[in-house]
Amino acid sequence: MTIRELAVKLGAREVIGDAGRTVRVPVWDTRLLTGRDNLLVVRPGHYDALEHLAACRHHLSCCAVSASRAHEVRALAGRFRRLAFILLDDVERSGRDLSALFFKGFDDMRIVGITGTSGKTTVSCLVSHILRRLGEETAVFGTVGYFWKRRKYPSFMTTPDVWNLHSLCDAARRDGVTTVVMEVSSHALVQGRIDGLTLSAAAFTNLS
Repeated sequence: MTIRELAVKLGAREVIGDAGRTVRVPVWDTRLLTGRDNLLVVRPGHYDALEHLAACRHHLSCCAVSASRAHEVRALAGRFRRLAFILLDDVERSGRDLSALFFKGFDDMRIVGITGTSGKTTVSCLVSHILRRLGEETAVFGTVGYFWKRRKYPSFMTTPDVWNLHSLCDAARRDGVTTVVMEVSSHALVQGRIDGLTLSAAAFTNLS
């Protein structure tokens, strides 16, 4: 999908830069950037991804940023001429729309969720080990990290937020993973972090 097409679908306020370039996949966390032609969604919060563009620009074709930062973005566009910037009225709402546009095909994967007060990490690792012995390609998301095949990312949440979870699942699927085994904290359930994912199986360890 081109940046121009994506901007129309998201109802963008404006595009600054080359709108003809291609977007491969959206990413909400600079730690998950791989390959090229990613769209970096700059969410509001204490971590400002725009401050780290110099380090990750070779992974990006564009950034989605709040229209309230237009003046700042125009200055950055002058420094990073290969990048385009999509200005959005509501970055959080548009992030949900991006998930629906890009992250499809989860029905082709099995997702096993492990919840409970304790034992989630142990059970998820055991389930993944059993499935690998049966010939499945598995990914594990949880407290000790997010990993599959030769990839490993440090865990920044036991259960990633909905945007990063979709990014991780999609990346794992493209690497040939057939089953994701994930820890699902009670906090994550309340916050809707697994919304949009259909679990093939679920395990409840205990409540204390």
